[in-house]
Amino acid sequence: MIQFIQTHLKITLGLALAFMLNFSIFGQESQTVTGQVTTDTGDPIPGVNVVEEGTTNGSITDALGNYTITVSPSATLTFSFIGYLTEQVAIGSRSVIDITLLADIQQLQEVVVVGYGSQGKRDLTSSVATVEVDNLKKLPGNNIGTMLQGQAAGLSAVSGQGTPGSPPILRVRGLSTVSGNDPLVVVDGIPSSLLQVNPSDVESITVLKDAAASTIYGSRAANGVILITTRRGNKGAPQVSVNSYVGISNVIKELDLANRDQVNQIIRTRLEADGLELPEFISQSGLPDTDWQDEYFRTAFEQKHDINISGGSDAVLYNFSAGYFNQEGIGVDTESEQYNFRMNTDFKISDKVTVSQSLSYARINRDRMFNLNESNFRDRNSGISPILDLLISRPHKPAIDPSTPTGFGAPSDPQIGSGNVVGQQVLETNRDEDDRIQGNLKLEYKISDNLKIWTQIGANIFNDYFIFHTPTYNFGPQATVTMPVLSETRGRTSETVWNNVIDFNKTFGDHSINALVGGSMEKRIFQSTGGSNNDLGSDKLRALSGGIGDANSFGSNVERTIQSVFARVGYNFADKYMVQLSLRADGSSRFPSGNKTATFGSVSLGWRLSDESFFNVPFISELKPRFSYGTLGNQDIGDFAFLPTITSNTSRLNYPSGEDVLVGSISTSIPSDIRWETTKTTNYGVDIGFLEDKITMTFEYFNIDTEDILTDANIPATSGFTSGVTENAGIMNNKGWELAVAYRKKTGEFQYSVSANFTHTKNKVKKLGDPFIRGNVIFVNHPTTITQEGGQIADFFLFKTDGIFQSQAEVDAHGIQPEASAGDLRFVDVNGDGELNDDDRTLFGSNLPNVEFGLTFNAQYKNFDLNIFFQGNEGSKMYNGTRWILYRDESSAELVNGWTPSNTNTGVFRQIDSDPNQNLRPSDYFLEDASYVRLKNVQLGYTVPSIGDKVSILSNARIYIGGENLATITGYSGFDPSLTNFELFGRGVDRGFFPSAKRYVVGLQLAF
Repeated sequence: MIQFIQTHLKITLGLALAFMLNFSIFGQESQTVTGQVTTDTGDPIPGVNVVEEGTTNGSITDALGNYTITVSPSATLTFSFIGYLTEQVAIGSRSVIDITLLADIQQLQEVVVVGYGSQGKRDLTSSVATVEVDNLKKLPGNNIGTMLQGQAAGLSAVSGQGTPGSPPILRVRGLSTVSGNDPLVVVDGIPSSLLQVNPSDVESITVLKDAAASTIYGSRAANGVILITTRRGNKGAPQVSVNSYVGISNVIKELDLANRDQVNQIIRTRLEADGLELPEFISQSGLPDTDWQDEYFRTAFEQKHDINISGGSDAVLYNFSAGYFNQEGIGVDTESEQYNFRMNTDFKISDKVTVSQSLSYARINRDRMFNLNESNFRDRNSGISPILDLLISRPHKPAIDPSTPTGFGAPSDPQIGSGNVVGQQVLETNRDEDDRIQGNLKLEYKISDNLKIWTQIGANIFNDYFIFHTPTYNFGPQATVTMPVLSETRGRTSETVWNNVIDFNKTFGDHSINALVGGSMEKRIFQSTGGSNNDLGSDKLRALSGGIGDANSFGSNVERTIQSVFARVGYNFADKYMVQLSLRADGSSRFPSGNKTATFGSVSLGWRLSDESFFNVPFISELKPRFSYGTLGNQDIGDFAFLPTITSNTSRLNYPSGEDVLVGSISTSIPSDIRWETTKTTNYGVDIGFLEDKITMTFEYFNIDTEDILTDANIPATSGFTSGVTENAGIMNNKGWELAVAYRKKTGEFQYSVSANFTHTKNKVKKLGDPFIRGNVIFVNHPTTITQEGGQIADFFLFKTDGIFQSQAEVDAHGIQPEASAGDLRFVDVNGDGELNDDDRTLFGSNLPNVEFGLTFNAQYKNFDLNIFFQGNEGSKMYNGTRWILYRDESSAELVNGWTPSNTNTGVFRQIDSDPNQNLRPSDYFLEDASYVRLKNVQLGYTVPSIGDKVSILSNARIYIGGENLATITGYSGFDPSLTNFELFGRGVDRGFFPSAKRYVVGLQLAF
């Protein structure tokens, strides 16, 4: 498959070269015309199509509005751009032609993509945010999800881990349920995934935030909707563009770990405090002093190359793109590689019939870090992060040892501890190879100027493959593999969607009506199969058929469907008074008979107050208050959760009987009469423009009530069932506000813009049933969060500390810590009952910040352009589980400064191996402020002037340099305050995050 893709990528580049050569030959026989296209205020217009009339020969203006085109002497040039009136000019004998395009008032209004259509931004009555795609494309990388961080008010985009290709965690307006909080992602009208979309292919990104905007998508829109449209062709000659960059990256920071001598000192202090015997290795000479961070983290290489070919005629428009992205991880032997292809075409069959098609393919390969958890499954067992294994590795053992069969080191003394994280990462295979295909075909029939119908069939086909292979190695008694192990899993997901819509738009006098009605059918089939063998006989074998050990096989086959009907009608009077109504009815196979269907609706109102005759505030150019209310449904639970299930043929159930095995079965769950989870959203908004919209501002306040929350309830083990029951057991409230502000100005040849967005959310669990005590740092140990009635999702639930005891007299006076001594932590008797126990654990808020923000500055002077992007939050908290385990395992350099009778001026408690005071119990000692401000991105570009005069085949050339995650101001002592957990109830618990990278890139953009 890879060879096939590489071959076709070469063919694509060859086609692009053919276009270039064609232009070059043509230029030898004709004359060259250059010029600049500007608005009536003198602002340059990039992207204007400049076409020689009657031919397919054309060009496009660059970022400064400049163009170069080679034409015949008698040519007429046509200048066209969406939102402006088309101009035609005969060149005559001129070689320089500057053009001023006048705005087409009817078309210039910004159009926003919404559910099953588009609307003018001025006419919006619901809460919709648009992402500035030009800013997004100045970020390095290939993951749209993480690139969205800080780009729009109300949208939170964070990384669960810093590994290459790690899936993003997206939230629209915070957390409103304990079931599923992921927004719906729709690509070109088809529900899909962000991971398969190349950022270079994106034309627009719209975020639907309230019920009025999202109701049209029904059941999966309760947590918001992210709409992505990809680039399509424009009429004119073929336009070829190439964008390439290369870069390097390093770990964003390293932690202060104890070296060999410091570890020896800490161990000696701890054991001597308990009167225990010292291990031999702390006094042994000649042992290495390994810095495991230096051994594991590296300078990584990154590259991205994209080519785009677009153009068209009155009958056909086309846009083809191909891309390649490769990112080495900053950890050894981690990598992400992606190939992207996309073809979008539009065929005008007649004045009434249009056929549109989109087809994309992505191949994603990932070499992951072994055992790194990227699951959002709400499990009590969090495992242990390999990053923690790395950080607590003793420096006394070598990472590299050429004398061993594997080339990696092992401990010389079992007391030093087993394992070699670097060796395991290099020797073991943890690889994903995923193929993702998305396609859709749309047929539109225009019945009249006001009425059209269209049908669209789309499909997503995901073929996923994962291989895990462990060869033999010996890294100590507890890290030895004596037989090679192989496990393979293959999964296939097939999603089909069929949309049918009738769309009506009519304006008569002061009245404007737009309405649509339609239906949708969706079907998803997931099939998987896999097998494993715990002895392949040889490290070289990579086939399960070669296994000679215990073989295992597994598989699944799950199908679900959704059928829906929907309608939306909007009315606008005098361009001042606006109302919109939406309705959708959904039927889902995830609910039992009688509860399968539910209906959701919304209403939104808008009033353009600034257009009223009595409104006379000269500096306010736009003032539009808005209101909306609506309901949405959620069905984000497992398939067939309402049915009783039976498990059979497992080692715990089967019973040997002579030479036979009796297969046993057990009921694992009970039936449940579950129904739709319902979300009710109220939104108040206002859009304001100042000084002819040089300054714009949007403010929103929202209140979200979620009822009948679908969650898992515990049942007694004596019932005989092994798992809980899904039920409608919860009620939640989520409220907050959003603010987006923008300012733009031009002074001579210098123009700049500043935009900022701020988001605040706060949730409260009103009803839940049994609380969820989670946030375990490792395995099922050390829980740090609780989700319960009256609190937030994943509130930190910890003991409260009050400094360090400085004397035995202080311990005695405190009276509730009989095992404590001077140097131990003082814990607070929160409930005042004279005892210190679990009843004294208290709430410390959650990881959700008070405010999340993004700040973007764009500037342009002559041929230079600059983009600076800051992002961060205020008020976030993080339980530093990494610091906790470094304390537990004598690995933090801070422990050298532990309390002793001669070192009392310290914040580090005394070191004693038995820890009789339980200083390491879950407490606010390890809870840290994770607020931060980050210089997320800087890019400086230079557009080569009049490049067409120097290189005839080029119409534009731009070079740029940039950097990402260049500086972070924070009080958090861990790797990265911006990371969080995939698992909802563990949000804000640093279990050993794979750190983010600091990146530097240099790139080139060419247009032909």
